[in-house]
Amino acid sequence: MVNRIAVYAEGPTEWYAVYQLCSRGILAQAEMIGKSDRNNIGPWLKNREQMRNLFANQISFPPCNGIFLVFDQEDDRFPLDTAKEIFGDAFSFSSSNAQESLYRGQLDNGTQVALHVATAPSPDGNRDFDGYILDLLDKLEDDAVNIWIREIAHDYLRAHFSNNNITNMQIHELGRKEIPGLMVSFQWNILRSKTLLYAYITALQADRSHVWFSEKIIEFAPPEVLRDVFVDLIAGWNLLAGGSNQ
Repeated sequence: MVNRIAVYAEGPTEWYAVYQLCSRGILAQAEMIGKSDRNNIGPWLKNREQMRNLFANQISFPPCNGIFLVFDQEDDRFPLDTAKEIFGDAFSFSSSNAQESLYRGQLDNGTQVALHVATAPSPDGNRDFDGYILDLLDKLEDDAVNIWIREIAHDYLRAHFSNNNITNMQIHELGRKEIPGLMVSFQWNILRSKTLLYAYITALQADRSHVWFSEKIIEFAPPEVLRDVFVDLIAGWNLLAGGSNQ
């Protein structure tokens, strides 16, 4: 059973997603190293080359039983190509699920390694983690939409809400349909999932980043929806923690 897991990610959205899933008990029980210092995540953010160099040396990791990585497939043809670029020739590894979005290996000292490759497609075909947040938003039911808009928007727009009759669901639809639809009507086709996330943020008038927004969605979304959307990420963590993937 793994007790301590070091999480490395390509960007803060991915790292904070693992943080929230861990905090909410969605992931199998294990210590996420660095979780107590969530405002200092710089050491846990690496690009592919940096990660490959760490694996080549195998001496710069903190004391841990498992290393969990979350990286985008981006424009790689297959998730396996992403895994090869990150792991290099440091050790042998194998796919751990039918979708080939999970890979598992082991360092020379026995430390277990798991990589989750984010494969959610953007409108232009790029595959990244932002697409999972859009999937999560699409799967939220009316009550959940009311929860996350109340929790997110009312902290920043309390007076604005009190002076307008717009409903939470109308804000949700403004971000999900109306703003993207306006762009398409001008033949300004949307390329990346991140643009769609910012349509929601614009509708909320929250004046915050997509990283903040994505974490808030995960923080307040129902557990059963999180387990559905992040099934591969959860499975990757649980490979290391020894928990169930159900």
